[in-house]
Amino acid sequence: MVLAPLANNIWVTLTLLLPGFFTFGIWRLLLVLEPSSRLDTVALSQIDSSAIVCTSVIIAIALFQQIAGLLIESIGCLVTEHTSKHKRTRRRLLFCGRASLRDSGAKHDAVARVVAKFYQTLNISMGLLLLLAYFIYYDRLEFSHWIPISMVVAFVLSVVAVFYRMKCAYGALNSL
Repeated sequence: MVLAPLANNIWVTLTLLLPGFFTFGIWRLLLVLEPSSRLDTVALSQIDSSAIVCTSVIIAIALFQQIAGLLIESIGCLVTEHTSKHKRTRRRLLFCGRASLRDSGAKHDAVARVVAKFYQTLNISMGLLLLLAYFIYYDRLEFSHWIPISMVVAFVLSVVAVFYRMKCAYGALNSL
């Protein structure tokens, strides 16, 4: 089928960029609610008014999140390689064997989507962590300010979601 590769590429693009859109949206919303003392509102409106600049910022954020997610994936793979006795454990497949999920077939496609949702949630968590670091270190907000507190709460909730998605991915990998 000709549309299957196109749909797969759109899915991959969305799983990479959606966390970037999410992080950018939260960042801009928080800057509207609590204007920055370090960023000029004119500069922010120029970013918002230029589709190319705005898209570039979103892609940059998405790539930073992807790098952080890949770092966690690499650490998970290294830990799994040294601790797993069997070649086909769920953890090994999740962190080291994602490429093997690209086999054709509806079952593999469904499992690959569940695993992709796990990584997408992980990338969103990394975006929340980046936002927390931004507001504390760049914008120099006190940790007791409502924005860092909100970011910590959102990050903790996202970590819970990551573990839930990991559990779902383990279940899907068991069905192979």
